[in-house]
Parts: sequence; C-alpha cells; structure tokens
Amino acid sequence: MMMPGPDPKIFEADAQLLRDCLKGKSDKEQGIINITLKYTKRDRQGLKEIYKTCFGRDLQEDFQKELGGNFRETIIGLYDSPTVFDAKCLYKAMKGIGTDEDAIINILTSRPNAHRYMLKQRYTALIGRDLIKDLKDELSGKFEDVCLALLESPYELDCRCLHEAMERLGTNESTLIEIIATRPAHQLYQDKSLFHQLYGKDLVTYIHSETSGHFRTILEAMLQCQRHENNYPINATELQSEAQRLYKAGAARWGTDESVFTQIFTTRSPAEIATIAQYYQQIAGVDLYTSIKKEFSGNVETLLKAIFEASINPPQYFATRIRDALEGAGTKDKQLIRIIVSRAEIDLKLIKQAYFKIYNRDMVTDIRTDTQGDYKKILSELCNKW
Repeated sequence: MMMPGPDPKIFEADAQLLRDCLKGKSDKEQGIINITLKYTKRDRQGLKEIYKTCFGRDLQEDFQKELGGNFRETIIGLYDSPTVFDAKCLYKAMKGIGTDEDAIINILTSRPNAHRYMLKQRYTALIGRDLIKDLKDELSGKFEDVCLALLESPYELDCRCLHEAMERLGTNESTLIEIIATRPAHQLYQDKSLFHQLYGKDLVTYIHSETSGHFRTILEAMLQCQRHENNYPINATELQSEAQRLYKAGAARWGTDESVFTQIFTTRSPAEIATIAQYYQQIAGVDLYTSIKKEFSGNVETLLKAIFEASINPPQYFATRIRDALEGAGTKDKQLIRIIVSRAEIDLKLIKQAYFKIYNRDMVTDIRTDTQGDYKKILSELCNKW
C-alpha cells in the first residue's frame, strides 16, 4: 500500500475519520487501526497536528479518554514522537528489578546523535527524572561509559576527553593529539567555548600549562581555529609555493625551520594539505610524510603526522588508532570508546574498510575479541549499524 504523503487534505479527511471513530460513529478500534497503519511514524506526527488544528483537541489525550486496556497503550505509543517513544522505552528498561540492557543498546545505537541529545530533555520532561543519573544507577563499567558517551554532544565528548587527558598527574598527549589534530576549526572553536563553560578554565591556557616546547606551540596554533575549512577554494599556484616553502624549511637545509611547518599545517585545510603533499613529492622527490618523520621526533612528530594523516585519509588514521587501542597487553578502552562514538555518524564504515585493508583483519571481530559482555554488545552494534 502506498503511504500517503503530507497532503493536508488527506490528513484532514483522516483526522475527521479518527474523530468519528472516537465519538462512536463507526467501528472504533478497527477504524483507528486502519487509519493509523496507513501512515509512517513521521506522518502520524503531521496527522496529530491537523487533528489539533481541526478540533482544538489533543489526539493522544482523546485516545486516553476514549480507549481502554492494552489497545489504548498501543495506539498512544504509535502516535508518540520518536523521542517520547524512546524515553518511555528507556524508563521501562530500567524501572523495577533488573535492567533490560538489550533495549538500552538497541535505542542508543540506532539513533543519531541529535536525537539522543534531545532524548535527555524529553526523558526529564516526560518521566520527571534525570536520564544520565538513572543510567549511572543501573549500569556499570565500560558499558556505562559507552552509554553516557552516546548521550553527549560531539563538543561535550571532546571537552570531557580533553579535560580527562590533563586533570590527573601526567598528561595524555595521545588524546590531545587525536582530538586537536583531527577536528575542523569550527568544532575546535565550539570546544573552546564549551570547555570554559563546563570546567571554568580556558582550554588554551590549560594546554599551555600542561605541555611544552614546539608541541605546545602547534597545539596552541591549532586552537586559534584559523585553519581553512575543507570547502576553501584550492589555489594551485599558492599551494605549490607552500610546498616549496616546506622543502626549503626542511629537506633542503641543515636543521629544520619548525615555524614554517607550524604555520602551514595549522592554517591549511585538509584538501589544501593533500594538494601541497602532491607538489612536495614533485619538488623533493620524497613524500611529505617521510620528511616529517625525518625532520621531527617525539610528540611534535606524532602531532604533525596526525594532522597530515587525518587530512589525507581520515579513515586510515582512525583505523590505526583503533588498532593501537586493541593491540598489546590490555585494551585502551577510553581511546576505543571515543573513536567509535565520535566517528559513528561520520566515517565508521570507511574506518572498518581501512582497517581490513591495512591489517587484513575484521575490525569488529577484533573488538569483540578484546571486550566482553554488554560492553562488547554495544560496541559491536555501533560498528554494525553505522
């Protein structure tokens, strides 16, 4: 059967039929079922609005008054907005004795980030409880960590991870590099603003106090958010000149002019860096990545390579980061969770393909081998659904 589109005349006719059913002018239950099942969940929201416009009444409230038993609850649920439906399901999964972890996994791994973020507010408005608190009370361990990460905005996730990387004795430079080297300028700008709101600290100042040397200089330059976005026009002549500058600052001289690398890598877009790399190969006879490894060391080398790799091939970069989280003794769970959650709606499918291409191994299988229980389930579901 063809689903009706959002044609007001069709909505108005069906709104009238629903009103007649509820007033007992026709077979109540069968009529409501026939009308309801004609529509997608999205279009049922339109039907609710037309019903309210035509009769000045809330359709679900009328269902509540005129229907009874399980049929009433089923029909009301079918007219819930997606966030209301999910809020009810999450509450049901957690109330009483025991927790339905599978229901929680299904909802949180199937919905986009914007929907999950709205779900927190909807849960409070509908249930009168705090969703984050309820999840913390009911869940534990790494499974809880994934669920809570899925309810953060991309900016909240970045800020929390950056704060955790610096709050304890010893800085986790790897986390700083992964986030700051790979986020576009507009996201880093929002991260800086939110970081101050959440922690009462200026992100740049905090990083300045926790890092040193040229590593600090590059991080601070990235956080100036002057890097071109990826839709910035490509100027071939200009970028050829930039490739020449990099060559003269490194391979063509004794010692390295770090400031040139910093200025180019922290202002040029990923597409521009990819173009510069092509010209650099022609000029220097060696690829830019190899030159970075030769000219730099330590955290500076790792940071510049991350900016380069994330510019040239982001899925490949994150595939190597996932492999790094899995191999060796013990799993780097925070790193694994952060990457899976943050890339789920961006390029996780491509990351899985890159992982297989690099390591000739299935990424999901490797994750399942290194994890267990509901933690394994939720990561597997995220990898398989996105």
